[in-house]
Amino acid sequence: ITSSMGLNKVLGETIEGMGELDPLVEKMHIKASGCPNSCGQHHIASIGFHGAVMKGPGGQVPAYELFLGGRSTEAGGTKVGARVKARIPAKQAPEALKSVLDTYVANRNDGEEFADFIERFGVSQFEEDFGKLRAQVGPLDRDNIQTYMDWGKTVVYKLERGEGECAV
Repeated sequence: ITSSMGLNKVLGETIEGMGELDPLVEKMHIKASGCPNSCGQHHIASIGFHGAVMKGPGGQVPAYELFLGGRSTEAGGTKVGARVKARIPAKQAPEALKSVLDTYVANRNDGEEFADFIERFGVSQFEEDFGKLRAQVGPLDRDNIQTYMDWGKTVVYKLERGEGECAV
């Protein structure tokens, strides 16, 4: 549905741009899949993105759904992350990632790992904050055209399903 490889590249750049990371943030796993099928195991990542589409005033906008607090342990235990009920325009995913990390560092208890933080803190604040991003999507024009393009693409986004859809 979306270009997860393009998103992964820009998320990596976002993290690198944050400078030296908090040790508990460094332990986190961030994963992205281009669709809900979980090939990238986004649902069990600390922070997971899966591709989606949303409607903007000018047409289809590539977007992501976000899962927070998933985990997989060496002992075989897994926990699916909590789904944030707000689609994030693809071009605002790096901003969303930074917001989640900043909120975690500012509000966690001493030594609290991310999955435990999400269990305590919940996702409602993120749903409220990220729900506002949809309203920021402007019309399809010269000023907003990048919002209507997926990461690493040079054409306006259009959802196309079919054989080989994972090879966006």
